Amino acid sequence: MIEDVFRAKVNRCLNLLQTSLKEISALSERPKIEANEYYRLRNQIREAKAAFDEVKKETRRLFGPPPAYAPRDFEKRREESLERLRLLVKSEEKEKIAEELFQDELIGRYFDLDEVKNFVEEQFESQKKGKRKLANFKARLFIEKIKRDLNHAETLINSLKSKVNFG
Repeated sequence: MIEDVFRAKVNRCLNLLQTSLKEISALSERPKIEANEYYRLRNQIREAKAAFDEVKKETRRLFGPPPAYAPRDFEKRREESLERLRLLVKSEEKEKIAEELFQDELIGRYFDLDEVKNFVEEQFESQKKGKRKLANFKARLFIEKIKRDLNHAETLINSLKSKVNFG
């Protein structure tokens, strides 16, 4: 039913952001920056933002409410598919959730253990409220990381504007 498109899109977005942040950091050390370098980085961040929009669409499709026309067994089949793809968290305790999250290869690549533990500590209670489910913690972790990195990259690229040699 569901291919692992979600992980591919998350990986692409986080990879673009990680690369952009490293390059921005390197450029910020220099007194002057060529316009083509600035524009290339700015476009890379825009590409990451577009990739993030795709991640949000995919998240809504996978974890959001079922469409009105969906068959009765849609929720059950979707949950089975998400479990098969290892996108759901099975634990219900903070410590176990953090351990389970960190065992994911994609999370291990882009997060350190303290970052995951802090996120679980901060978001545990709010993830249980309303219509949110603890099982969807992994998707929330990815989205919050992408949001934070995207905002950071946009702030840094704007601060580089004064160093650009438009001449």
